[in-house]
Amino acid sequence: MGQKRRKVMPYIFSGVLTIIFLYFTFGIFLKLYFNRFYYKVPNFIGLTEENFKKINLNKELNIHIAGKDYSKLPAGTIFKQTPPANKIVKKGRTVNVWISKGIEDYVMPDFTNKMLIEVSVALQKSGVKINHLSYTDSSLPYNTVIATTPVAGDEIQKSKGVSLLLSNFNATATIEIPDLVGFTLDEARKELTDMGFIVGDLEKKKIKDFEPNIIIDIKDIGKKVPAGTVINLVVSE
Repeated sequence: MGQKRRKVMPYIFSGVLTIIFLYFTFGIFLKLYFNRFYYKVPNFIGLTEENFKKINLNKELNIHIAGKDYSKLPAGTIFKQTPPANKIVKKGRTVNVWISKGIEDYVMPDFTNKMLIEVSVALQKSGVKINHLSYTDSSLPYNTVIATTPVAGDEIQKSKGVSLLLSNFNATATIEIPDLVGFTLDEARKELTDMGFIVGDLEKKKIKDFEPNIIIDIKDIGKKVPAGTVINLVVSE
């Protein structure tokens, strides 16, 4: 009986070694197969476009910017991704990411008595659209903001936009066209819009020793014209 057991033992030992060998070989195979064909999706949330491109330098994934929207994260950072972080996917898989446009909440400033062009620029920089412009008779210069909806101090969502009530063209009010020769174009634009004029076409002329965008002529300087008149300018180039 003992002799028979001694004969069987080498076979058992050999079988155990074979199982251990297959186990580790299969583990190595799985690891190599995984590294070659599969990839764990990183967490891109909170990263800028430049940062997530650095993470994906080896191009294991195809990153696609699916869109932009408001979120609680800072503007320019990723606030959403699919598939989610840590999901195992095949290499080359497309991962959709969405870029934050920043926080949507917006506190309405006091724009009363400001010119439309100034208000438009401020709203555009803040990502707020203008829904509607309406006019009413007023002694204020043309395109001056009289009221806003919502009113100053109200908290709104940027995507809902705002409406502005503006001073209407007043044919009875006349303004003298100012002499702005020698002013820069930006200075002249501000002066004219503050007075109630609308800046029209720009004609450019080459003038020796003049820097670019200097006012060199305005038609009818000193003439009194209605508020809202379009003023064309001649500037140096």
